[in-house]
Amino acid sequence: ILIKGMVTATTSVMYVMGMQVGVTYIFAVAFVQLTTDTPAGNDFFANVPIGMHSLFIHATFLDDLAAFCEPLHVAGLEHVLALVFVFICIASLTLMNMLVGVLCEVVSAVAETEKEEFLCERMVGTMRGVLEALGWEDGQNITYKEFTGILQEPDAQHCFQEIEVDPLLCLDFADLFFFADGQPTELSFEELCDVLLNLRESSSAKVKDLYNLWSQLKSYRTKDQDAIARQLEAASMKLEMKMEEKQDRIENKLSHLLTEMRTIPMQAGSPDFEAPLSPGSIAPNGTGRRVTPAVYRRLPKRDNHRG
Repeated sequence: ILIKGMVTATTSVMYVMGMQVGVTYIFAVAFVQLTTDTPAGNDFFANVPIGMHSLFIHATFLDDLAAFCEPLHVAGLEHVLALVFVFICIASLTLMNMLVGVLCEVVSAVAETEKEEFLCERMVGTMRGVLEALGWEDGQNITYKEFTGILQEPDAQHCFQEIEVDPLLCLDFADLFFFADGQPTELSFEELCDVLLNLRESSSAKVKDLYNLWSQLKSYRTKDQDAIARQLEAASMKLEMKMEEKQDRIENKLSHLLTEMRTIPMQAGSPDFEAPLSPGSIAPNGTGRRVTPAVYRRLPKRDNHRG
């Protein structure tokens, strides 16, 4: 892992070292110009290559820093000494620590990647063994029934614990993966492994996951809207049919009533004739009851010959 991390971090290290060389060259040129014709300049900054060497050894790696700074202080080159401390802050404290941080970050990322690959390989091997024990053959798709059988195997449960996957959570989400539009579907072995890896507790949501969630919600909403529209249409048609049936019955009753009314003898000279009473009038039989259309035909006839 360390060797692979170092190889992976080669590019980043080269960038940091390039910055280090550039900063050292700039300060070496400045020091050569500022320490000309001085004992410290003759010892440490005779030319640019010697100045860069002196800055690398004494100001970057901080080897015998006191012996490097003391001649500058004795010669009264306080401004040069201040630049030395600025160079130490930039080269030694910033760039070198940055280089260490880059190496640590890259090695940590490589170690995490190697761990993920190891867990994935272990999960694939365990799942394949469990499926083969259940009668699954390589190349076949996996059904919902086979998936529930996997969750009951102790080896599979131990594998789920290693990759931080909750078996109960897998069972709850199984309907999303093994059913589409209410119909059962099947998953390939690779698709099942991807689903299990995505259900890990350490997995973070990405834009792709949010897009898939939005697509599923949109599909479910469209289906619900269509179902509600069909139900409303069916209820509306049923209500219209009932209203038409009631209207037909009422029309039939009215037609029948009018037919009966036309059969009443309308000759005034007939001894059996009795003038029809209008609704709301008082019956002449002495009962004092108002005549309503419902009881109109049930009133007793008057005897016109009674003295």
